[in-house]
Amino acid sequence: MTRQRLLKIFVPVLAILGVSAVAFAYWTTAGAGSASGSVATLNAPTNVEATGGTNLAHVSWTGSTLSTGTPAQGYYVQRYSGTSSPAAACGTDPATPGTYIGHTSGTITCTDSGVAPGTYTYKVTAVYRSWTAQSIASGSATVTNPVLDHFALTASTTTPTAGIGGALTITAKDLSNNTITSYGGDKSLTFSGAGDAADGTHPTVTDKTGVAVIFGTATTITFSNGVATTAGSANGVMRLYKAETASIVVGAGSISSTVLSVTVSPAALNGFTVATPATQTVGQSFSESIKAIDTWGNAASGWISATKCVTFSGPANSPNNTAPAYPAPGGSCSVGQSDLNFDGSGQATVSITLYKASTTTTLTVTDTTPALKTGSSSQFTVSPAAASALAFSTQPGSATAGSAFGQQPVVRTQDSFGNNSTVGLGANRTVTVSIASGTGTLQGTATLDIGTAAGNGTVTFTSLRIDTAGGKTLQAAAAAGSPTLANATSNSFTVSPAAASALAFSTQPGSATAGAAFGQQPVVKTQDSFGNDSTVGLGASRNVTVSIASGAGPLQGTAMLDIGTAAGNGTVTFTSLRIDAAGIKTLQAAAAAGSPTLANATSTSFTVSPASANRLAFTTSPAGAPTITGGIAFATQPVVTVQDQFGNTVTTDNGVVTLSITSGTGTSGAALTCTTNPLSATSGVASFGGCKIDKSGTGYTLTAARSGLTSDVSSAFNVGAGSATRLVLSASATTLTAGGTTSLTITAVDAGGNTATGYTLDATLTFGGAGTAPDSTTKPTVTSKTGTAVAFGTAETITFTNGVAQVSGSNNGVMTLYKAETASVTVSDGSINNNASPLSVTVNVGSAAKLAWTPNSTSSLGTPSPNPCYFTCTYSSGFGNQNTWTANVSITDSAGNIVSSVGAGHDVTVTKSGLGNGSITPASPATLTMPATGPATSSNFVKFTGGNGQSWTNTLTAASTGFTTTATFSK
Repeated sequence: MTRQRLLKIFVPVLAILGVSAVAFAYWTTAGAGSASGSVATLNAPTNVEATGGTNLAHVSWTGSTLSTGTPAQGYYVQRYSGTSSPAAACGTDPATPGTYIGHTSGTITCTDSGVAPGTYTYKVTAVYRSWTAQSIASGSATVTNPVLDHFALTASTTTPTAGIGGALTITAKDLSNNTITSYGGDKSLTFSGAGDAADGTHPTVTDKTGVAVIFGTATTITFSNGVATTAGSANGVMRLYKAETASIVVGAGSISSTVLSVTVSPAALNGFTVATPATQTVGQSFSESIKAIDTWGNAASGWISATKCVTFSGPANSPNNTAPAYPAPGGSCSVGQSDLNFDGSGQATVSITLYKASTTTTLTVTDTTPALKTGSSSQFTVSPAAASALAFSTQPGSATAGSAFGQQPVVRTQDSFGNNSTVGLGANRTVTVSIASGTGTLQGTATLDIGTAAGNGTVTFTSLRIDTAGGKTLQAAAAAGSPTLANATSNSFTVSPAAASALAFSTQPGSATAGAAFGQQPVVKTQDSFGNDSTVGLGASRNVTVSIASGAGPLQGTAMLDIGTAAGNGTVTFTSLRIDAAGIKTLQAAAAAGSPTLANATSTSFTVSPASANRLAFTTSPAGAPTITGGIAFATQPVVTVQDQFGNTVTTDNGVVTLSITSGTGTSGAALTCTTNPLSATSGVASFGGCKIDKSGTGYTLTAARSGLTSDVSSAFNVGAGSATRLVLSASATTLTAGGTTSLTITAVDAGGNTATGYTLDATLTFGGAGTAPDSTTKPTVTSKTGTAVAFGTAETITFTNGVAQVSGSNNGVMTLYKAETASVTVSDGSINNNASPLSVTVNVGSAAKLAWTPNSTSSLGTPSPNPCYFTCTYSSGFGNQNTWTANVSITDSAGNIVSSVGAGHDVTVTKSGLGNGSITPASPATLTMPATGPATSSNFVKFTGGNGQSWTNTLTAASTGFTTTATFSK
């Protein structure tokens, strides 16, 4: 009892002294026995400190020991707030033995978690067996609310099937990944990370009420103690629809979650997505994509990387019954099914060709299992191919001759599969309908524009009709162009005849020979107004008469027959008809007056050929315009015809006909000329050309003759003189001596050679054809009407009287020639001349009269003036040049013509005189030898060489018996 009292007194004293509490060992119950031991104390923990945080506090202290140095076994931590009872902290609890924190050397720490916000102090109690020693209180520690850092996201399954829900658990975590138990109540969260399904279905999470909210939209989720869990179908049931590996996250404002990886598998086949093709063209293959999908558009489970049988439907056959082309069956697929390989994404790509043009085409794919899942594209357009043919979309209907078809045809452009098409069709392209089979003429507007700017691929004809009865078909043909459009042929239809209204030759009269019956006798029928055979309304008796409609006659034989229904029944056949006059004929058939009125008929032309050749006949006699002119072709040429006994031209005859002037007519000695005479007839007619008579005269006739045929004589005609067409030139003498004269006579004649007496005038004539004398200056002349000698080449006046110009004294045509030659003298008034027959005049050399120098080509002084030079020749040379001159000497007549055969003794001596330093070779005097016979030209030359650098003048003098000439050289 005493010991217990002492302890009670001691403890307060320690507290008063501020010393940590010390534990003492003592007995608390009495008992028998004995014991031994020592007394020790348990020291309280020291240096207790507390630091507040978010929903926690960090506590540290220095561990305690027994007074013997033995460390405490552990420690309890308690939290104090105001006057409230202490709360267990750091997971320790004095009421629960064994939950203390074990002793470690040095500073010991713990974290008091889940602490509500507030200000706290902490005490630490050391424990050793049953002893305890509590520290003094720590300083104040302020605990704040925890900060939400992220959410932890988990799921009941991370491999769901599309559309199957799974439960989510969402935990609020702080930065240290501690669950924030204070995080509770309704929170607005937004989910993301999963895609929309191919059909547009969004992924969802149910809110606290079970409403499925799509990802991306705020969802109300209820948390309790920092955790949100699914309750039934509410508060976090997630459904994903897109087959994918999704990275799911959830966020609240700027707070997001850890990523939850979820792999979504597709569901079973629910149908197909069939891509809607772009506009296609018939007959052209295109690639089509087909995907086997589940309810939400994912590649269907079981159709991924698989081979399956499907059927295609939708597009119709083309108008020409060409079926669509789909992939062929294979493997276990039946006929009509297609064997498709679906790839890893459940997609198959196939080639399809369609032939029916449509703007509402859809393509449907169906599987072949009993479930019969299908899928269709949207409507798309299959355009026609290029227009390649015409077609009758509306057929022509039957009608009566003369009336429009009961149903008018409509023609369209189509492609090769029968689809209506304007592809490639130009703005303008005409289409013409015509009769394809059956006779007649299509009437009405048969050509229309089917081009895109007009008919736009369709033409509707109106008022077409055919007046010829019978079965028909029409053909539609496009004008040439691009694209080529094949013709179209209509169905057959019938045109019925109208009532009889005319006669017609159903068999035409055949050609024949004059005097013989037609080779083919005519047949006449009754017809309607359109030429169809008809007896409608025809009486029992009605006479028809045939007669000549054109051509000479008469018609011989029985020309009238009965065409009535009781006799000919609309048809009469004539016999033994003939015509003796040859030529082209037509017949006319006319019915006797009566009802119905029957219009006359005219046959086609036929020919009556002539009989054998019998005679000749001038069908055209020669004639002038207004009269025939001598030497001029007749304006009207004679035509002679071979005829038979009936006067018909025998067109098969090509015999030879001869023309001649009828003996005893016209002017004696006259001549007839023609381009061709004798002349072969052509088709029985000899048409002569170019025929003319040279001499004028009166009473001419021509005779046409041929052996075996009777000759014929033309009509009489006269031939007169015509206008001058040429000049004729004659002379009193045609051999002259140079410088001699002769008198000319000039006659103007017409084409036949007759003197053109009308050529009476002062004519302006120009003469030519004679040369200038060798002296280069003396020209030939003819005197004018006044006696003036006018040089050749110059116009002058000559007087003509009655077509003739003659010399009068020394006037009007005295000609003088100077050059030794044979001249072809011509004369012309500018329009007529004698060039075709010039006057030939021989001019001989005259007597020797003078000497002439003739320099040769080695002379460097050039050509003297004149050349050849006579008497004096002048040269001029530049200063400082040395020049040479080489020449020989000739003896000429007074006109410069070189004479011949002068005889011996006429050598020429050349001497040099004058100033300067020139020289001659041979040395002066030099001798030039003149031949006694032949042309009088020296056989050797003299060479003059001028001096250098000086001005000089030299003279060379040549002398011969009776002749002298000089050459002067200046420098």
